[in-house]
Amino acid sequence: MTLNEILQAIATEIKNKITPLRTCDTHGGRFDLQELLRVAAQSPGVFVSIVSVDDVKSLHGEFEALITFGAFSVAKDTPSADRSAMGLTIVQALASVIPNNMWGLDESVTKPESINAKNLYSGALDKKGVSLWGTTWRQRMSLGTAVNVSDLGDFLLMHMDYDVDADQENEPTTTDDIQLPQ
Repeated sequence: MTLNEILQAIATEIKNKITPLRTCDTHGGRFDLQELLRVAAQSPGVFVSIVSVDDVKSLHGEFEALITFGAFSVAKDTPSADRSAMGLTIVQALASVIPNNMWGLDESVTKPESINAKNLYSGALDKKGVSLWGTTWRQRMSLGTAVNVSDLGDFLLMHMDYDVDADQENEPTTTDDIQLPQ
């Protein structure tokens, strides 16, 4: 199983366990303000990423690594709920889902450890009406055998999302799929 597939399995499990989420998906990593404003339109949401891959070991041709995962909780004010209260509710739900969770994966070698949630508040986020929490944990995963780079295929399609107006509260997003010449 690939790292992408492991990440997707974790996002799916979180979405299944925390059903009030509007969005639970994988994400490339940490957020800058523009990216956060884009995903806040899908609030309340959790975006799961791999923060680091450490302590890679080869055991008889199979690879294992200690992976730090991040589940970033994004909430925006709504008429029925305050962003801060919503953010804390999501963090509490994650605190009940993550411990002991093997994500239904044979690739999970250990249970999650070093679970930590941090409030990523900033004045800029506060002005935009967005709450952001980062919940991280470390978990040893089996990565199978070495990946053959030639199996990655050609880069044929590029997908892009654009913010039309980042100052709007519910800004529309424009999407392009671009076929690349080979």
